[in-house]
Amino acid sequence: LIQCREAHRAFVRKRIRHDDRQRIGQRNDRAHKPARHSEQTMIRILIAEDEEIIRSGLLYTIDWLSMNAVVVASAATGTEGLEKIKSLRPDIVITDIKIPGMSGLDMIAGAQKEKIDFIPIVLTSYSDFNYAKNAIALRVFDYLLKPVDEEKIKEVVSRAKAELTKKRSA
Repeated sequence: LIQCREAHRAFVRKRIRHDDRQRIGQRNDRAHKPARHSEQTMIRILIAEDEEIIRSGLLYTIDWLSMNAVVVASAATGTEGLEKIKSLRPDIVITDIKIPGMSGLDMIAGAQKEKIDFIPIVLTSYSDFNYAKNAIALRVFDYLLKPVDEEKIKEVVSRAKAELTKKRSA
């Protein structure tokens, strides 16, 4: 587990361009601007991850706009994530399982109890079957194990977007 986290941290560090390193911790205005009206509605994403380097890596290394998506917020704790889900109503929530405050799975369950409609995606270092079983019970769209590459995240978000489009047109 420790080797997995270390490998993922090294991967994220390599992926963050030099100029992006200077902006870590600052707000990425391009990623946080509200969606403009276009032919296709922008997908709104919330990222809940307690490890700053991973959260920043997700925010800054992935070209969300090319996928017609925008990160509306990020959260470092499950409690903060749940509050942001309630207030911002994102289309997709990408979360770690073990985050302070409440687990990512508890955060998803809490939002689902509030009847908030979103697609949950779990991004975690834990391959424990019990976590996966609980994720299935919450109808998690995908369960990604760290380290995960940018292409895999893009593929999962693309499939989630297709699912959203299908739901909205039904």
